[in-house]
Amino acid sequence: MLQERTRRLEIGGQGKTELLSSLHELGNRYAHILFDDPAFTTSASSRRVLVRETTVAELGPIGATSAQIFGRARCVGLELCAGRDQRR
Repeated sequence: MLQERTRRLEIGGQGKTELLSSLHELGNRYAHILFDDPAFTTSASSRRVLVRETTVAELGPIGATSAQIFGRARCVGLELCAGRDQRR
């Protein structure tokens, strides 16, 4: 049984410089590592998203493959977080 852990977030609306500055002010000393990757992009427009959090243990038995876990996630109505480059 999946536990219901959801959050509504507003994403986008800031450029890399502004967002990095905000994260540093909050104490995130490692954000620059993510920001240095050219695959990391920002969006000038903001939007609200609903994020549901779950654990691998809730989605598959010990030893399940990624494909099995992702398949189970789809069966219960979940999707992977969107990314611009899903090859990684």
